[in-house]
Amino acid sequence: MISLNHAQSTIFKLMGWGFLSTSAFWILALSYARSDNMLIAAFVVVGIVLMLSHGAMAVVVGNVINKRIIFSSRLKQSLKKLKERVRFSEHRNQHITEFILEGIVVIDKESRIVFANKMACQILKLSRNSNNVTIVEAIREPEFHEIICEVVKTKKRVDRTITLSSMDQRKLLMRTRLMENDDLLIALWDITRASTVDDMQTDFLAHASHELKTPISVILANAELVIDSPHLHAGDRPLVNAIHRQALRAKILLDSLLELFRLDAGRNPVSPESVDLHQFVEDVKKSLGEIGIIMVNEIPSQLLLFTDRKLLERLALIIIENTKKYAGQNATLRLRANQQKDKLKLQFVDNGPGIKRHLRERVFERFFRQPEHDGSNTGFGLGLAQARAIATSLSAQIYIEQNSSSTGCTVAVMFPISSNCHPRARPALLHKSLPSSWRAP
Repeated sequence: MISLNHAQSTIFKLMGWGFLSTSAFWILALSYARSDNMLIAAFVVVGIVLMLSHGAMAVVVGNVINKRIIFSSRLKQSLKKLKERVRFSEHRNQHITEFILEGIVVIDKESRIVFANKMACQILKLSRNSNNVTIVEAIREPEFHEIICEVVKTKKRVDRTITLSSMDQRKLLMRTRLMENDDLLIALWDITRASTVDDMQTDFLAHASHELKTPISVILANAELVIDSPHLHAGDRPLVNAIHRQALRAKILLDSLLELFRLDAGRNPVSPESVDLHQFVEDVKKSLGEIGIIMVNEIPSQLLLFTDRKLLERLALIIIENTKKYAGQNATLRLRANQQKDKLKLQFVDNGPGIKRHLRERVFERFFRQPEHDGSNTGFGLGLAQARAIATSLSAQIYIEQNSSSTGCTVAVMFPISSNCHPRARPALLHKSLPSSWRAP
């Protein structure tokens, strides 16, 4: 109603000005042309035309103004409804995030907290009214801010485990990335309890492996003595052979576990040296002899790698042994290497059954075996876990690639290239510290 009255008042104003101008015209006409009838008639016609034109103009302008005002009123109503929908969506999203088990924090360009859900407030001990507070004021943890600075500087995602010293040594898995509007998204997982349980499990396995090593060695030695004894009855030999075989299997398992624990604890010293990869593969082939698989060396000569030769050999032997177990007899294993910008990739390409896409990361877990091999005695599921631990010690990255053909798989080991290479090994690779969470691109 208000907008319509405004339009009506505009029309009346235009009509009033029209009548005023017409009246002034008549007064002037009558004062100067009383004796001339023709002139008076002309003035009458002109006056009528002026009145009609003013009236028509008032109607047209009034309709236009009325339409614009009605459109503006409808636009205001639409904006009001849109604001209500946005407010409802924000409330709903806020309600949903309250049930998320991960802590979520959003920081704007000025380092102010834009959003923090209930779990984030619990983990970081933030107040519910912490919005528009700078992250430095809210959280006083140097390691936390170092990760934020790294993400802002490199523009890359950072995943890292941190320990909050001011919060009872709480351990958090922190994943940080920049969004399209340059706001910073932080996802937090409290892994304190899981980390404690994992540490307890690791300690138990380490102590158990160490304590079991001596009795297993005694059983193995006595079984070998009985097997070599001339007084062994022929009917008892299969039983003694089974004892020896299982004792040997247990010894291999314990040795693998102890090696994993040493690698995780960083007790294996790394002694980098210049290694010619082509010659290295030839030496490995010569030391293995006939192992039941065909090894093809496709690495170019004079390609140097500055790394620990013994650990690299152990890594290669694990992958070769896996190929022998799962690719079958007379399988082909091709070894390749190529440089990619600031990295060098070493590839072990086989023609075996391959690894399914959703299992390519899980095969590096301890004691994990593919379902089709779970019932066989081909291994313990520790080989690739050892390979990843060795690769981490060498500051390298190991992952599974799909072969270009439909069968087989490729185990790729990516070494970072340092600009400060050893003078005898250019272009070469230097041992360089990288986070253990560095994964396949």
